[in-house]
Amino acid sequence: MTGNQSGREDGHEPSGLLYAWWRGDPRPELMDVPGLVIQRLDREHTLQADIALDRADLQTRLEQGHELYVARLGGETVAWGWSASQHAEIGELNISMTMPPGNRYLWDFVTLPEWRGQGIYGHILQAMFVDQADVNRFWVGHDFGNVASGRGILRAGFHLIVELFPGDSGFYLIPVDFPERAPAAADLLGVPLQDTR
Repeated sequence: MTGNQSGREDGHEPSGLLYAWWRGDPRPELMDVPGLVIQRLDREHTLQADIALDRADLQTRLEQGHELYVARLGGETVAWGWSASQHAEIGELNISMTMPPGNRYLWDFVTLPEWRGQGIYGHILQAMFVDQADVNRFWVGHDFGNVASGRGILRAGFHLIVELFPGDSGFYLIPVDFPERAPAAADLLGVPLQDTR
């Protein structure tokens, strides 16, 4: 089902999709974006970053172990995203995660409207797993309807691992690609896998 994100055969759509890139997976070549520079910011530069968060929010994220990556063209910030090394939350779904050693959850990506459609998102994702060479597993997700994010994630080399569905007693996961990775996704999210056999 990779790429079409059509939901289950019973017509129910998932709430979200979770992807993984694990060390050793292929890293596809992306379309070149001339002049694009991507950096992980240190604490001081994160607090001064020209992004849509105030200083207090930036401070909180730093204290929680999040790292900010920014993409610039001609010195102008055009996109950014975060890497969670300790804890992460999917607030709208009330899911809280603690990162196992060697795992990162990548989240809150923004590309400014005038720079969308150039593949910058995929470049930031790949920069994260190149830069964090000691990390073995990277996870990223999005809402079911966010097709543009799904395209960028897949182009960067990630695989769709599980779909997250609402159930009567909470969420459950359905494996998609690489079903052997689905238990790690379930452990990360704290959400059970549904047996689809």
